[in-house]
Amino acid sequence: MRFLCMLSLSLLSLVSISQEDPLDFYGDVMTNAVEGAHRSYAADLFYKELIDKLNEPNSFSDPMADIEWISKLYAADSTFRVLTYQVKINDNTYESVGFVQRKNGVVIPLINKSSELEDLEYLSLDQDNWLGVLYYNMMEVEIDGKTNYLLFGYDGHSKYDRRKVLEVITEVNDKEVLFGNEIFIIEKEGERPDKKQRILIEYSGDSNVTFNYDDGLDMIVHDHLITRMGLLPGQGATQVSDGSLVGYQFKDDGMWHYVEKIFDYISEEAPRPVPVFDGKKKDTNIMGNEVKKKKKRPK
Repeated sequence: MRFLCMLSLSLLSLVSISQEDPLDFYGDVMTNAVEGAHRSYAADLFYKELIDKLNEPNSFSDPMADIEWISKLYAADSTFRVLTYQVKINDNTYESVGFVQRKNGVVIPLINKSSELEDLEYLSLDQDNWLGVLYYNMMEVEIDGKTNYLLFGYDGHSKYDRRKVLEVITEVNDKEVLFGNEIFIIEKEGERPDKKQRILIEYSGDSNVTFNYDDGLDMIVHDHLITRMGLLPGQGATQVSDGSLVGYQFKDDGMWHYVEKIFDYISEEAPRPVPVFDGKKKDTNIMGNEVKKKKKRPK
């Protein structure tokens, strides 16, 4: 009898998959399943389906608009796109997957090596040494006559802490993707200027932190972080927002200069230029996109 029940459930699952895009089905499971083992298994199947789709002829022209589990960011001239997603395997493990696909169809996998690298803000990286980030915004800036692509991203990182990253892509061709450019500078009186290839902030998972470009301010902004003891058992010291903002302003020298204080007051909640990851809208996914309500699957 138990065998018949399991067979019935398997058949129902197959019927469900056949009625929709497998990427959508497996993406739903890898994101929403309660058990980490189920999310991990679905993530393996999702990855295989995605590779097959990207290897199809003219796949670049498919926007994959219905696959909400992937962040899809395009260069302004549509010469390439960056595809990323992240899976929570358990409380301490997040699996990050990324690809850069060129318009001619060439696909370059991004290999997450963040756990093996040190001094992350000062390294020149490539597709084989990637930070493992889910990107939610991309903008472009001309520096010395060359286009730099600035990518804002999120990383689940660990049980207690999250990360947000401002990454730079300086080169994309059929063989490589180059990350990092020494264009971020922090200047303090009496100290040597601190030049960084990218910006990384780490903060407590229970703190609401923004990191994006603000059109009104014409600046890159993120919450100012202060150290306090965590509220969760075993968390220890962590970083949280104090409600004020700091930023980076682009100047004629081709550098983004650190601005220590944008506002002269500290509010209860920092202004956010784009409502990404703010946790307020129930019908949005991790990228801040509207989620289509789906019919419940047969159990």
